Amino acid sequence: MPKLTVILGGEVICRHNGMVHVAVTFDGSLSSIFVVSEADYERVFPNG
Repeated sequence: MPKLTVILGGEVICRHNGMVHVAVTFDGSLSSIFVVSEADYERVFPNG
C-alpha cells in the first residue's frame, strides 16, 4: 500500500491586541488562517 505524505505548516502572520493570527499551509498552499489568544498560542507552541 502506498504511503501518503502530507506537509503541514504554520506561520504567525500578525500579533496585535493579545491575539495571534496564524496561517496554516497544507502541502505548501494556504489552507486557512485562524486567530487565537497569545496566551493560548504560547501554551500550545511554547517555543513559538
